[in-house]
Amino acid sequence: MQNIVADIDQEWKPLSNDHKKLESYFMNILDSFLKGDDVHPSYLISGVFGEGKTTFLYYILRKSVEKGMLPIFVIACDVFEKINATNYGEVKERIDEIVENLKNSFNKEDFSQYKQYIKSMPSESQEKIVNFYKKNYDKISHFNRVILIVDELE
Repeated sequence: MQNIVADIDQEWKPLSNDHKKLESYFMNILDSFLKGDDVHPSYLISGVFGEGKTTFLYYILRKSVEKGMLPIFVIACDVFEKINATNYGEVKERIDEIVENLKNSFNKEDFSQYKQYIKSMPSESQEKIVNFYKKNYDKISHFNRVILIVDELE
């Protein structure tokens, strides 16, 4: 299989009417979440290798920042190795702790702790995403509006 790596700088463009509906749907979700509406807390985006899932997640990340929210992009295996839990309640509690710790460190412009949650990414991709956060930090005005984006749930 070809080594395909999504790039945070790569633009996601809707290629079909279904893509346009998906884009509109998620923009409405982000707007509702920003207003404080009670929206569904999790969504699964699935598809075959190289289909553009990560590129779309990066798109959601960028749009969230544009709206002033704090999206936290992580790699599933890097998060799950930090969770030592035996039931759903414990898993949720640990993820909430991780998100709260990351939110606090992001609020202080400290991205050192964050890197442990993206360590499975190629190092160039890690640097690009950290640089994205540093470059766009001033756009984040709603640190209480956190979106956890988990990639590579394989």
